[in-house]
Amino acid sequence: MTGREASASPTAAFSRGKVPGEVIQPKDVSERQAHWALFVLCLVALFNFLDRSLLSILQIPIKTELGLSDGQLGALTGLAFTICYAFSAVPLARLVDRGRRTLILGVALALWTSMTALSALAFSFASLVILRVGVALGEAAATPATHSLIADYFPPEKRGKAFALWALALPIGMMIGLFAGGFFGQDLGWRASFALTGATGLLIFPMVLLQPEPRRGRFEPGGVAPQQVGLVAGLGLLWRNHAFRYLVLGTSLQGLTYSTAIAWLAPFYSRVHGLDLSHVAITVALIVGVGASVGSFAGGMIQDRLIVRDVRWYGRWPALTSLGCLPLLGAQLFAHSYGAAVTFGLLGMLVGSVYVSTVNAAAQAMVSSNIRGLTSAVLLVIPALVGAGCGPWITGMLSDWFTDDFAMGVQAIRWALMIAFMASAVAAPLLWKVGSAMAADLERSAP
Repeated sequence: MTGREASASPTAAFSRGKVPGEVIQPKDVSERQAHWALFVLCLVALFNFLDRSLLSILQIPIKTELGLSDGQLGALTGLAFTICYAFSAVPLARLVDRGRRTLILGVALALWTSMTALSALAFSFASLVILRVGVALGEAAATPATHSLIADYFPPEKRGKAFALWALALPIGMMIGLFAGGFFGQDLGWRASFALTGATGLLIFPMVLLQPEPRRGRFEPGGVAPQQVGLVAGLGLLWRNHAFRYLVLGTSLQGLTYSTAIAWLAPFYSRVHGLDLSHVAITVALIVGVGASVGSFAGGMIQDRLIVRDVRWYGRWPALTSLGCLPLLGAQLFAHSYGAAVTFGLLGMLVGSVYVSTVNAAAQAMVSSNIRGLTSAVLLVIPALVGAGCGPWITGMLSDWFTDDFAMGVQAIRWALMIAFMASAVAAPLLWKVGSAMAADLERSAP
């Protein structure tokens, strides 16, 4: 490995114990400040995913009022949002790697919450697409900024827990969004739900701006951040990192299963089990909120213990859980009773969401501080296009096809979802290779 390539892989130093938690604690960011900042970052993530999940539950009344097809709903919950999200993530990530991250995050929050509130004024499919693009533009900067901040607030051996706590906010945000969308949507209408949610999110804008900006690279070997690199050079470093390539591919496919489940569970329970909007909200909030919360948090905590023994668990752990979620999610679709379906769905989401916190910690362990924002963006862009973009949209198109051409009725959404969930079977071996590649990287860099 050349010196230039080594700068993209500080994993070796960490795994050999050369990056202790005591390395250069800047006076401007104490441990207490870092933990409070993490709480604020969790609030931002909560509203990030609250806004996203709101559309998943409100698509039921929106479809009725605006006369949309399943394909259009899939585009709204996936493709339209993701295309803008993906194409804006990389340039915004470069801004994150060079600018004041807390300011960038605050402005991004203000943008997407405003667009969510304005969704109350939507009058057609096209107007909803435009507003979702605005939401995507704001949210595209959030994750790169957050990941970069967490990596400079906490040392490597504590990042798994920090990312697990941050990832915990994602399903909690989804759960709140589903509850709010279900109950407010039924009592006040979907327009009022969008307006109230967006206005509430704006309240945490000043909290973000008040957080301290940590010094970049404070936990790099020697406590000095590497020099900034250009976009092409940064992408080149990531491309030459075999572990990162496997990580992106595996995350993309597992993300397809995860995003499709979140986007389509509400219509599934409404059509197959005949639930009204409020009961759909309770059901999906239980599955996504509780299942994904426990899975992502416990997954990160377990990973912290496993990687101390062997760095290959960075990939093995999410690989095993990605494969393990498939039979559980499939059993949910074809269970005859509502209770059995919810039980299998809860367990499937718990196991299938482990990857959310674990892959982010793995990615940050592979790279140096000068490309952390870019790393986070790439790990967002490709999985977003494949998973969040294509997954819900393809599932909607399959459901329309099975319904229109094969007259499958409620069976259409069952089989459309089952086909999408098979992506987890392909994700597992790719994620397994992440650990092997990281171990090989360690061997090459060992003195």
